[in-house]
Amino acid sequence: MLVTVLDAGLLYVDHIHFQYNGMLLGLLILSATKFRLQQDLQGAFLYAVLLMFKHIYLYAAPLYFIYLLGHYCYVKKPDPESSDDEASGKRRKRSISSTDVHETIQDMHDGNVAFSVGNFVRLGVMVLAVFGFAFGSILWDHEDPIAGMQQILTRLFPVQRGLCHAYWAPNVWALYAFLDKILVILGFPASTEGVALMSGGLVQEASFAVLPTVSPLVCAVLTFAMMTPVLRSIWKYPDSSLFMSALAYCMLCSFLLGYHVHEKAILQVTLPMALMAADSVASMRLYRFASGVATISLFPLLFTPAEQGSKVLLGACHALLAEVVLVPLLKQSLKERHIKIKAVGMSLFERLFLAGLAGLVLLAAVFPYIPRVGSRYPFLPLMLISVGCAIGNLYVWGFTVTQHFRKLDAVKYYLDAQRPK
Repeated sequence: MLVTVLDAGLLYVDHIHFQYNGMLLGLLILSATKFRLQQDLQGAFLYAVLLMFKHIYLYAAPLYFIYLLGHYCYVKKPDPESSDDEASGKRRKRSISSTDVHETIQDMHDGNVAFSVGNFVRLGVMVLAVFGFAFGSILWDHEDPIAGMQQILTRLFPVQRGLCHAYWAPNVWALYAFLDKILVILGFPASTEGVALMSGGLVQEASFAVLPTVSPLVCAVLTFAMMTPVLRSIWKYPDSSLFMSALAYCMLCSFLLGYHVHEKAILQVTLPMALMAADSVASMRLYRFASGVATISLFPLLFTPAEQGSKVLLGACHALLAEVVLVPLLKQSLKERHIKIKAVGMSLFERLFLAGLAGLVLLAAVFPYIPRVGSRYPFLPLMLISVGCAIGNLYVWGFTVTQHFRKLDAVKYYLDAQRPK
């Protein structure tokens, strides 16, 4: 929790850049935590409230729907041999201990569950009540509620802002835009209106010079397609121990392939990862690398001379805090489980990659002072940081999906071990 609260990126965004994401991220984490405590309805309520604060979290809606449908709307069938109280059909209270947290999945795979219409209606009424209260308070005195709702939807999804932000968020589209620039340099036929706009520092709809323009629909389809393997795993195994890793993965998919993504949205990925960092050595490695890439990708937000020292110091202190807090914790956990202690830090590749990103940051700091080149290509350092961090985030994506399915394999192993021989 200490590593999460003192996350350098969160301090950049909320306490220096002043974007006030902390409360919303807190609601997201609290919602996921309620699921871990088997309090599904409360978790769903918090997520519905979160959506009314900021609709970017709509990307997590498929995960929430599938998880709640499987975990909350299916209940254990009454046992005809048990007492009336035990056979009342109510959803049982499940322990969060490591020994019986997977009870729900075991019942589901044994065919010992039934769909609960009551739970489904209860969940739907609660969500609709939150939505109705939020939108009703706006449209109650509106002259034309339908026109008012259309205006709200237009403002919620301003597709005219273009695929990429002025500073490219380090995602797939940053690499796509960078490739477009390379193709222009190599002499590929280009449309003149798209050549300068993608890196001109303006927030507007822009076309690419060589590559096809990407529409919001394409982004949405690709995002959902990337989520599908993990969503399918949650549908088959709606277990609370898998939800946080699935949430981090789905938010990462939305960051990598979403339309007009802001660089600040990476916090929706790294903060859930922070809460899993103490689960295993692999989870800690994943978080520390992802956090390092995210921190560096947020450096361009703080661009005034007075902020340069602060952002570097905060980033370094948070990396040191993660080292001091997480490494001893994991070593002690391995020792208590009589597992031979091995290296628990990041791999050589991960360390070298972060060192390379730090080199790009140094280049960005001195680039404006390079004669002729610095003034001619003012956005080149930002482009290189964005592209470098985008490559790092693709590595994080592969690591994240691998880690999720490792946890899924652990659940399957537990279920197989509990079956009578």
